[in-house]
Amino acid sequence: MEAKNVNLENIEPDEDIKNRDRHWTLYLVYNFIKKPGQHMLEMGKTNSGKTQFLYWLVDKFLEAAPKEALVWFDIGKSQYDPESPYKESGNEILTLLYYFSPVRIILLTGCDIEIISKYPFDVEIVHVPTADKVWEQIDNSRLNIISIDPYIENEIIYSDQIAQMFRRLIWLANRSRIYRPMTIFYDEFHNVCPSHSTVSDNRSSRQQTKINGIMKRNIQKLRSIGIRIIATSHNYTQLFKPIRQSFEWLVPRRGTTFYGSDEYVLSNFNPRWRKMASSQAYIVKPAGDHIGPLNYPLYAIPHDIGAVRYRGIYGEEPEWE
Repeated sequence: MEAKNVNLENIEPDEDIKNRDRHWTLYLVYNFIKKPGQHMLEMGKTNSGKTQFLYWLVDKFLEAAPKEALVWFDIGKSQYDPESPYKESGNEILTLLYYFSPVRIILLTGCDIEIISKYPFDVEIVHVPTADKVWEQIDNSRLNIISIDPYIENEIIYSDQIAQMFRRLIWLANRSRIYRPMTIFYDEFHNVCPSHSTVSDNRSSRQQTKINGIMKRNIQKLRSIGIRIIATSHNYTQLFKPIRQSFEWLVPRRGTTFYGSDEYVLSNFNPRWRKMASSQAYIVKPAGDHIGPLNYPLYAIPHDIGAVRYRGIYGEEPEWE
């Protein structure tokens, strides 16, 4: 399918919901997915379906932009499931394996992951000594999962690794030493670039400020060289302001609140965002107007799919070890 500009703004969506969803999906495919480098921010309260929408986007990228490298940052999310023999289900890695194999999981040296499942997943596991070395391990023929967050408990070590990782991404990209185009999926990005310090000591706070500064200076450079970030946050204002203003596309989900001082026009639609269903998403275009609601499928996994076990700690061990 050849990339082209498609303007569906003047098409009246059919009364049939499936046809309407198809219109909005095509618009997103041709104006966002097939145009590398554009950033997108999805917002919504807990259990509003943000991660499910990310799964749907991965699906669409694999279908419409198969040559784009896809990178997913694992934050160790899973849900308690009394019907599962492992008492957990909904783990992001299991869902990604179930729907989007083949997969490559990139870990830090000294850390391991155990995937317990009866399903024959196609998964490669590679290790790197430090987080800034992950980018050379990206394989555009597989969905790449970078798993760092579950292994670092020390706030200072975590902040330092993330800062160096994004700093080196810019350095490598500016020298054409990594594969492009690339899309980075980062759930709960407010933990990386928060609007206010969320850490417990001055040194960690300084590291967090450093990350914000690195991203502020370089997020638009990423855009210009074909690397995009698709991120989520619980709310728009949780992200550092210069960072959140760099996301051209916005996806309000249930519970999103915009404030007049930041996004005056979108704040007029706060009642609409509040009462959305978890299976719906509105898409705010770079021009500021929005389309939708778009309905997308649920990426459910079997209760007995298995479990994920994280082994090891990177850096300083916490007191309970």
